[in-house]
Amino acid sequence: MGGYITRFAKTLREILSVRITCRIGFGAWIVAMGLLATGCGTVNRMVASSMGGMLGSLREQPDPQLVRDGAPAYLLAIDGLITNDPENPDLLRDGCTAYATYASAFLSGEADAERAGRLQGRAREYGQRLLRLHAGYARAEAAPMPEFEAALAQLGRADVPDLYAAGNAWLGWIIAKNESMAAMAELPRALAVMQRSLALDEGYAEGGAHLVFAVYYTLQPPGAGQDLAKSRQHFERAMALGGPQSLMPKVLFAEFYARAAVDPDLFTRTLRAVLEAPETAPPPLRLMNAIARERATRLLQQKDELF
Repeated sequence: MGGYITRFAKTLREILSVRITCRIGFGAWIVAMGLLATGCGTVNRMVASSMGGMLGSLREQPDPQLVRDGAPAYLLAIDGLITNDPENPDLLRDGCTAYATYASAFLSGEADAERAGRLQGRAREYGQRLLRLHAGYARAEAAPMPEFEAALAQLGRADVPDLYAAGNAWLGWIIAKNESMAAMAELPRALAVMQRSLALDEGYAEGGAHLVFAVYYTLQPPGAGQDLAKSRQHFERAMALGGPQSLMPKVLFAEFYARAAVDPDLFTRTLRAVLEAPETAPPPLRLMNAIARERATRLLQQKDELF
């Protein structure tokens, strides 16, 4: 069982990173740090709004290396803002998303494992603090699973951004600590958070929660939780919600569903369609599509090893 959970956890790095951290120039960095020195909550909220816009706009950046190079400055800036305004939900949401995404996207190698664990821990901390702003969750955080799920059931559609960001951060921490039984024991709760997000708004983050469960059902052992029919339903829904120009759901469909179904023709056909897709996607898809094309190329090169 540990093997499939570990593989599932590692895969979530690329599924959940829909909102990407952003690059800020040196001038913007100086401005941000200057505003931190004021200690003014109102100013912090203004900066939080600006940074949230930058966080979303980075999805339009087609160069992943540029994101890698500039993201640390953003992380340091958001830490300072949270220190000065520790219960600001916008800052906590952006902080847990930014840390989880940076660690997942750029610290995936064995040499980076220790650092990834630290940064994912910060992401999880911000995510839990975000959820604790909801009184029902705060009371049930350490309660038995039925009470925990009942508390999640009290959260509504307006809370989906918090659920998705915190679930992302929580799962990212489990990824980084996948050899820890204590961390793995938290997987059902993290998945419950993502399940509540899915139930409330399946279209949030272009159907990102559907992709989580689509992969989940392929990686469980045959006869002990694997369900390819459910997996395909989740994949098809994610592809529909993402739209025909969104390439990452198709790449993941080939990598996980086609492989689990032992269908090399479907695998090849799907990935070739990704590589042949016109590069005319709208700006918000530029970064993810660039990553998807790179992944599709690599998977096709590994086909003989995968089947």
